[in-house]
Amino acid sequence: MDDFGSGYSCLGLLKEMPIDTLKLDKMFLNNIEEYNSQIIVSNIVNMAKNLNLNVVSEGVETYTQVDFLRDIGCDMAQGYVFAKPKPVDEYEKLINSGKMNYFNNVI
Repeated sequence: MDDFGSGYSCLGLLKEMPIDTLKLDKMFLNNIEEYNSQIIVSNIVNMAKNLNLNVVSEGVETYTQVDFLRDIGCDMAQGYVFAKPKPVDEYEKLINSGKMNYFNNVI
């Protein structure tokens, strides 16, 4: 489910739709330094894990966000902190080379 937490994606759909991955909207990371934001994101990730869903966070742009997502058990992330958008063929080469690995490539 893409962009969870915005638009038409809501909690009620989690029990109705056959999904295996929840992709958090980037708006959840905007103020991740704030306690209330941390509570919301960590509980969404925890809920998804309890529903046996993978969790991807989009719009990751800072090392603070990376550290937080790693600490709460988010499975994957995407954003400028890792790399700028690339054409598919360049991305596949990067992934297949083994040089790009979620969380491990971020200092």
